[in-house]
Amino acid sequence: MIPYSIKQNKPKDKPSIIFEEKYSILNELNSCDEDYIIDEVLPILDKIMNFGQYWDPHRSEHYGYLSTYDFGYTAVVIEFGKDKSIIDDTWDDNFNKIEIPSENIYRFMREWRDYLVEWKKNL
Repeated sequence: MIPYSIKQNKPKDKPSIIFEEKYSILNELNSCDEDYIIDEVLPILDKIMNFGQYWDPHRSEHYGYLSTYDFGYTAVVIEFGKDKSIIDDTWDDNFNKIEIPSENIYRFMREWRDYLVEWKKNL
């Protein structure tokens, strides 16, 4: 599990996620547009975690396969794979990449998506 908290000053303000210490680079995800998280990132993570197969009408066999996906914002990139993910700070050559089970990233991202969806409903 990745420890984090959610901060929101006013109900109409976009919520922020707060990570401490080892995972503080993930605070950069606050810069991501909520539609990017909801509509692009999570559907792809779902596909990878569900064996990577997806419907592709442009392919003759109609199925494609995803095994990895990179997402993030400016400084932070998460290289997401089915079993393990790598968190990288692309601006810091001395940053020690963090290897983490993908289930931990996936769980956090689903929780974050669900929170953003609820927040958007109440705007």
